[in-house]
Amino acid sequence: MFQIACSIFLLYILSILMSNLAFADERQHTEASHVSFGSNGELQVNDQPFLPIFVWAQPVRNFDFLISLGINTFMGEGAEKITAKEFLDEVQARGAWGIIHIRERNWQLRNHPALLCWMFGDEPDMPARGADGQRLNTPRTWPEEIAKQYQALKALDEGRPVYLNLTASFYQRFARYDDEIYQRYCQATDIVGYDLYPVTGWGRPEWVPLIGKATRKLGDLAGPRVPVWTILECTTKLRWVSQEKLDRIRHPQGARDFELRSMVWQAIVNGAKGIGYFPHRWEPYKQADISEELQVEMKRTNRQLTELAPVILSPDVSEQVGYEIIEGESVDVLTKEYQGRFYFFTVNNDLKPVRIRFMLPSKINASEVHIYEEQRKIIVQDGMFEDTLGELGVRIYVVQPDVR
Repeated sequence: MFQIACSIFLLYILSILMSNLAFADERQHTEASHVSFGSNGELQVNDQPFLPIFVWAQPVRNFDFLISLGINTFMGEGAEKITAKEFLDEVQARGAWGIIHIRERNWQLRNHPALLCWMFGDEPDMPARGADGQRLNTPRTWPEEIAKQYQALKALDEGRPVYLNLTASFYQRFARYDDEIYQRYCQATDIVGYDLYPVTGWGRPEWVPLIGKATRKLGDLAGPRVPVWTILECTTKLRWVSQEKLDRIRHPQGARDFELRSMVWQAIVNGAKGIGYFPHRWEPYKQADISEELQVEMKRTNRQLTELAPVILSPDVSEQVGYEIIEGESVDVLTKEYQGRFYFFTVNNDLKPVRIRFMLPSKINASEVHIYEEQRKIIVQDGMFEDTLGELGVRIYVVQPDVR
């Protein structure tokens, strides 16, 4: 019976992979693509859902390496002295997508086959500086200016979306302005995102659990019309935290694999429709410096994101799985239904293990639960099952309802 169950489970994995092979073919693009949004806020390319897994401002020489880690989109054309067209041509040659700035000289590229969407200038909510160089308590670019740029772009390219990247200052721990200002930013764009780097940006690995909360907060500010993308750290060192401190907090090469994995899935479970990475290093400066540990993790996690994209981007279900925490403090769970199966994406937000009891929705009659990419299953008893997740642990439960 166990062998039969495993065979059935492998068949369902194969069905997901075949679905994504058809999806991937859409990216071998030679003509301008139609980019829009689905009912769940997901990006759609030629009417097929697409989960951007992107990297920030990279030179062409790094493209192949980053694609090997699962990157499918390159954001920002300014990493070397080539034109935006040359940037998009190089992206297209690799079957990937590009995102470029809404500069006037780029408007002629609106029908380029590799253009996924446009982007505003980065982090307009950073503080402006006075004549003396001191920071002011006002943003360097107000939402109204972003709205003007948005209208100018839409007059030339009405259909293609535009992305706005913010700092994490909308979140209470880093709050610089009130919610109303950030709501105005969100109203002036089609997609909004943010960056937050707990380890290499702040030297605070205990802040890794903030990713889910911040993603949810920005989603609340943006509302259902504007999807959220999240940009995460994958570098060995940024400019704000010294190597001495990274060594002292036992993160000499930046975030650990389990921390990055947790941050990615925290974002997804809390509504992110795109995942970005920031690999730049300082002292010495390198445009991409990713530890071997994180390279392995990015390959795994990005492969899973790609394989599960049709599930992740599918409509939310009306009845979420119930759960209670038996031991521990905090988990996030996202329930999805796809091709007759139910998926419970689960993240432990705590720095210690958590034990959870799940209660299946009444419409799910199942005797066992499979763990995605793990060689084990859990028996369901009285419509419930239990499991333990380690520190910042991530687990994807898959339920195939029994045939009545």
